[in-house]
Formats: sequence, C-alpha cells, structure tokens
Amino acid sequence: MKNIVAYDVETTGLNKKEDFIIQLSAIKFSPNWEILGEKNWYVLPIHKFVISEGAFKAHGITEEFLKEHGQSMSVVGPEFNEFCRGCDLLTYNGNHFDIHFIIKDLAMVGVKFDISDRTLYDSYSIECLLNPRTLGAVYKKRCGDDLEGAHNSMNDVRATIDVFKSQVSEMGLPLEDVARLDECNVFCLEGSLRLANNKNEEDRVVFNVGKYKDSEFIHVMKTDLSYIKWFVTTLGEPTRKHLVDYIKKYKDIYQ
Repeated sequence: MKNIVAYDVETTGLNKKEDFIIQLSAIKFSPNWEILGEKNWYVLPIHKFVISEGAFKAHGITEEFLKEHGQSMSVVGPEFNEFCRGCDLLTYNGNHFDIHFIIKDLAMVGVKFDISDRTLYDSYSIECLLNPRTLGAVYKKRCGDDLEGAHNSMNDVRATIDVFKSQVSEMGLPLEDVARLDECNVFCLEGSLRLANNKNEEDRVVFNVGKYKDSEFIHVMKTDLSYIKWFVTTLGEPTRKHLVDYIKKYKDIYQ
C-alpha cells in the first residue's frame, strides 16, 4: 500500500477553466494512519485574477493578503508535486473539483501532475456509496419505511413530497424562506445562473458559478462584455433563448 496525501484547495471561484488556486494544503499519512508531513501554501496566481464574492465569503482570502503572503505556483507546484511523489491522493469531492485545478494550475507553470498510477480516494463519493442519495434511500432515512413501487412516477411523487416535508421540518424554516435558498432559485438548466435572493427584486439574475459568482448579470454585462459573450457560448439553446428574452424584457436597465 502506498502512502496517501490528503489535500484541499481554495480558489478564486468555481470556474475550473478561468479561476485559480489561492491556497493549497496537504497532509501525508501512511496506510497505518501515521502522519508523515504537512504542507500549506498561499498562492498568488501568475495571471490577472478576481476573487469572486462567493469565494471570499467561503474562505476569507483577499488579494491584498495574497500579495503579502502568497507564493507563485512556479514555486508551489514543484514542491507539491514532490510532496505527492509515489503517493495516492485523498480529497472530499476533489475528484469533481480540486484535481482539475491542480492539473491545470501546475501545467501553467510547466509541471505535469500525473494521476495515471495513483488511486484517487474521494470521501464524498464514498459517503454517497455508504449513504445512497436515491429517492428510495433518502425516503428510508427520513421516513423510516421502504419506498414501495419505486420508479412508478406517482409513487415517486408522493415520496418526494414526504421527503421535502421532512427537510423543511428539519431546517425549521417557513416555505417562503426555503424558496429563497440558492438551490431553489434556478434561472437556467445548466445551473450557472440563478435568481437573486431579494424579496423586492425577484427578477434580478446573478451568476451561480465562476469568477463572477453572486454578481448580477446586469453589472457584469456593463463591466465585462467579453466575458458575457464567452459565457453565452457555453449555454444550451433553451437557456440562450431564455437569457435573450430576459435581456429584452429588461433592456432599459442595460442602457
């Protein structure tokens, strides 16, 4: 069995192509759980960057802090690569998120991070294996009974209502507050835009991901039109039409 490096990154945002790592932490341990070393780096991106409002709320790292304490990835990348040499990897949801940033950001400074001969453990995926998220599994957990006739759509609808009722009860929130959760305010199928959480401005659309996460679409359209043009190319046709209709409806705001 190989030693394992558990690692985590903090980034400027959620866009795997356009955002960057700004903190990278790692702990190496043996198969018998002995800690073999720890590393923590703050990273000053080599390219121009913006820390999204959502990312800042999550990690509290500022551009000023990075300019004072951060190191270039040209320094951090080789050190992290060497720290991980011969080791398997462990993350929490990192196989979906963190590893993409590691490979991209290290490649930008000429470091190839090879994952071909490693096991990539992911505690999030393992947790989903141990505690399945299917409707039947969640129904069993929350309602205490097996879901009879699963995959019959009417049975699934009834079970979904029971699960939702249990979730609302656990949160202790009235439905109007649940309705304002980010997860519920979907504007497009891709999930990249949502309606703002503002009682008086329900029609305000904000970015749900990327370097402009939590920023109003209107504001970004005024300040970074090139980004908007690129962003629109990433959307499916139904969403593009939805977005065009939105812009036409509120065209006066863009004047």
